[in-house]
Amino acid sequence: MGLKIKRSQGVTLVVPTSSMGDIAFLLIIFFMLTSKFMQEARVKHELASSTEIDKVQSQELSIILDDKGALWAQGEETDINSLKGIVDKLQEGKSEAERKEFTVVFKVHHTLESKVYEPVIRKLAELGVKVTFVGKMEKN
Repeated sequence: MGLKIKRSQGVTLVVPTSSMGDIAFLLIIFFMLTSKFMQEARVKHELASSTEIDKVQSQELSIILDDKGALWAQGEETDINSLKGIVDKLQEGKSEAERKEFTVVFKVHHTLESKVYEPVIRKLAELGVKVTFVGKMEKN
């Protein structure tokens, strides 16, 4: 009494590709929502202009002063006293060398007077971060 076991010749795997389009679409939406441009999208500001502008190499923190003088950090409205906590949180776990290279991109609405944005610059200087001012290129 022998027991016969049938063995299949080979295993064919089928990968369902019908939902790949849905997955790609969801990934695109995810990256758009988590990227930096969405953090600044709701802040109304117009940059100052200049004939000489360099490209920003890196940025860890984005700060904007809008046309009303409201302060925005990473797309969230804040006040000047909260900047230390924001910077400390972003510098958590970084080495001393990385902390010295911590760069803040500072955008100021072109109509604001210096008395509005100078306190922010002073606060950032106290925190010991590099500050990069952002503007738009003037056309000659």
